[in-house]
Amino acid sequence: LRNSLPELVQGHYKLIDKSNHNVYAYTRNLNARTVLVMLNFSDQPRQFRLPVSVGSLDAVLLNNVKDYKVQNNVFTLHPYQSLIVRLL
Repeated sequence: LRNSLPELVQGHYKLIDKSNHNVYAYTRNLNARTVLVMLNFSDQPRQFRLPVSVGSLDAVLLNNVKDYKVQNNVFTLHPYQSLIVRLL
């Protein structure tokens, strides 16, 4: 995935919620293309609120679990789930 998406390697990095110790979430932006990376490092389901200022979901690029749940900009991530999405 990193080889096909230069924004994951060269894009501007922005940490989303530094106070969240369970979900590591950040955006990478390059040439008006933005991806959001969300990683749940805990053994429990965790919720992560996507700030409205980040953008809206366009497409899932990587998901190591069958599904994911998002409602009103709140993602519920399974234990150890990694989710990478393209934003509009």
